[in-house]
Amino acid sequence: MNSSNNNNIDAETMSLQRFLEASLGSSMALYNFSGHVCTWKGVRCNREENNIESVLLESMGLHGSIQPQTLGSLRSLTHLSLYNKA
Repeated sequence: MNSSNNNNIDAETMSLQRFLEASLGSSMALYNFSGHVCTWKGVRCNREENNIESVLLESMGLHGSIQPQTLGSLRSLTHLSLYNKA
């Protein structure tokens, strides 16, 4: 893995964390940001390319709007689910 790939996953990690911090509100304490982003709940990565390819965060009480500098920065994102059951 080269430093370019490391920089990519680091930038994607920060973007996803900004989105979650803005969207989880009081539920943020329940989400575990420790460890590598690819081990976070609902996150799947392409380990070869070292980037986030899937974010599946159903029924987590997310709210607000999606800012372009957050999920829009995940260049290889192919699956996104933010569905909330009412």
